Amino acid sequence: MLSENSPQMKVLKLTWATLDWDKEGEGRDMSRFLPLPEKETLSESEARDLDWVVARDQRKFDCMPMLRDEYPFEVAPLFTGLLQTPRLARLWAELGDYYMTASIRGTMNEVERAWIDMGLLPLLVNGWVQAGNIAVAAANGISADDIQAIRDSRLDALPPHGKELVELVRLTVEGSLTADRFRELAADRGTKWTIEAIGYIVFRYASAIIDSIMWKIQKIEVGDELIDEMFTALKEGRLGAQNMMDKEAFARGALEQ
Repeated sequence: MLSENSPQMKVLKLTWATLDWDKEGEGRDMSRFLPLPEKETLSESEARDLDWVVARDQRKFDCMPMLRDEYPFEVAPLFTGLLQTPRLARLWAELGDYYMTASIRGTMNEVERAWIDMGLLPLLVNGWVQAGNIAVAAANGISADDIQAIRDSRLDALPPHGKELVELVRLTVEGSLTADRFRELAADRGTKWTIEAIGYIVFRYASAIIDSIMWKIQKIEVGDELIDEMFTALKEGRLGAQNMMDKEAFARGALEQ
């Protein structure tokens, strides 16, 4: 189990904005969060989308036992924001589910996704997302030295399979992926994998931005301190390989929806 004060727990608690939760009191101050729309203001399809997203967020919460066993469920700040327009929230969540099920569907595996997320590390604006990605990378065998090399843009210091994915991230975000390089990747990994990887990079990059915006408009600020804390824990061997979330359980649940 993760300790209450571990950096992984801080990431999980931030995900559902429970860092300020008073277990002995009335719970978190909900006044700063956007209230979910009243059902009577929505169309039938919007109401179904709202219910679907809330149920999906509950399933995700339930796949994090160290959080679930200590705190009551509330909709994550990302979705208290996006659910102001329920169809958008559902489309965003469904795209996330699509990529979450990639390893089960036989395209990107968890290690490949972790390398891609690390490739985004220097480009993201959300300290919470960056810290969480470091924890996931550690759980998938990416070392502190590799992460430091990415942060320093020393890509030649990376193992070949990691370097290839980090370079793909840079080329995709910069819009400089050439037809020749695409064909090389497609010949090596398959056209479907390559297109899906490009889509995943764009989705994760956009997700970090929209997460940050939804948090800021609801007065949740996260600086770089959590990134440094997570990285220090990894370098000192205190992070371990424990996943913060039972991703397989969540992914299989997503496939059943």
